[in-house]
Amino acid sequence: MIDALPRYQVMPRHSPEQYEALKADIKAHGVLEDVDVDEEGETLDGFTREQICNELGIVCPKRVVRGLQTEEQKRDFAWRVNLLRRHLTRG
Repeated sequence: MIDALPRYQVMPRHSPEQYEALKADIKAHGVLEDVDVDEEGETLDGFTREQICNELGIVCPKRVVRGLQTEEQKRDFAWRVNLLRRHLTRG
């Protein structure tokens, strides 16, 4: 059975190869981009970074995004930051 994606994870999970590469990078260099959370502490962006930090037993830096009050605003935020960071094609 495949685990359900977290509420605001708008992108597919990383492949095992991508995950291991990111894990190796975080182990070597730390987290370079803070995980974004809402005012209640729910993760909006950075699920994989947070999971890897937990696996490695290191502190995961977090940034609180204020003023997002609706589910739509939180999902829109998650889409915006992912689209800005990832190199995506229409496919």
